[in-house]
Amino acid sequence: MKRLINLILTFCVLATLISSCSEKEQTKTQLIVGTSADYPPFEFKRGEEFQGLDIDLAKLLGKQLKKKIIFKDLAFSNLFTALNVGQIDLVISTVTFTEERNKYFDLSDPYYFTDLAIIFRKDQPIQKVSELYNKKVGAQLGSTMEMWVKDFFKDAKKDVQLVSMDLNTQLIEGLKSRQLDSIIIEHVQAIEFCKKNKELGYLVAAKSNRGYVIAMKKASKLLKPVNAALAFIKKQGDLDVLANKWLEVIVETEIHDAN
Repeated sequence: MKRLINLILTFCVLATLISSCSEKEQTKTQLIVGTSADYPPFEFKRGEEFQGLDIDLAKLLGKQLKKKIIFKDLAFSNLFTALNVGQIDLVISTVTFTEERNKYFDLSDPYYFTDLAIIFRKDQPIQKVSELYNKKVGAQLGSTMEMWVKDFFKDAKKDVQLVSMDLNTQLIEGLKSRQLDSIIIEHVQAIEFCKKNKELGYLVAAKSNRGYVIAMKKASKLLKPVNAALAFIKKQGDLDVLANKWLEVIVETEIHDAN
């Protein structure tokens, strides 16, 4: 009888704890957003302040969801591990939609489709995509650009040696030091890097058909409200405002158009 009473009391305590955790989750007043802040103009740091299109988008989402947004800066390759173990609630960091990624995470509706560019040294310019054959080509690990290289050259008769790195700044340094022959990067980011590194130029290579999305844990209760907030932000024209603010083409940067 005493053992039964103790068992009942144990179940009561557990039920109270579970209920408490559930209520705490439902009344959570903040969201931790994971981002890899090395990707201007989408996410970067100026001093200690996070800035960029994705950062402003996260703030707009927080306003719509009535949640305080806290940013956590991680290497891109670590973001999904952090999401799985609960260190962060959302990943907003130019995450590309893929079927494989969608198996393990909840992905929002796309909010941006990007152009891809090839950055090269001006002393060895690239005029067309086929010139990447038999070259060392760099791309950010897990990015749209890495996927594009794998997809575009998978049936190529000539080899393209793909070198994947965590940070785009590492790729730029690898290109400048001649460890790489070129890198694949987002068009607007190519503009930024070429503006800062006058010895580099770029070629607009392709339009990505894989949109950027917001990632959450599988079966997340955030998916519906995040999509609803995104839809509202788009309808209000706020996403266009962000695009005009952060993605304007800088005309003084040297541009090599694709032929």
